[in-house]
Amino acid sequence: MSGALDPTTAPKFQVAAKALMGDSQLRKNVSPRDQGDSDEAARVVGEMPDWQELRESGKEIRWHTMRHLDFYLEQFERNCTAAGGQVHWAKDAEEARPDRRAAGEGERRRRAGGRCAEGSDGGHQRSSR
Repeated sequence: MSGALDPTTAPKFQVAAKALMGDSQLRKNVSPRDQGDSDEAARVVGEMPDWQELRESGKEIRWHTMRHLDFYLEQFERNCTAAGGQVHWAKDAEEARPDRRAAGEGERRRRAGGRCAEGSDGGHQRSSR
């Protein structure tokens, strides 16, 4: 999809998700059942002369992302919301339960340092300071 990373030109989340659900290659690529095949992994590693360099690069990207996770999560929320998605913030799995989400949404956002603004659809959106 062209412009899929640009929220101003990307299709709404629901439309894009429905279209991508029909992509059999994408579904195969993200299927958890295929992630434990060590023979396949060994074959791919053997085909990559710069495997260790790629591995180190991935490690550096993970460390960078974790050090700046607050920035990336808020960026994701902005882009997801702009594309028609909805992000729920929770401190743990218990708080993320749907029956608990509605009751504590505003309080969670205040604890997280954001301000709550009532959205046009009746939901809450986190606004930046």
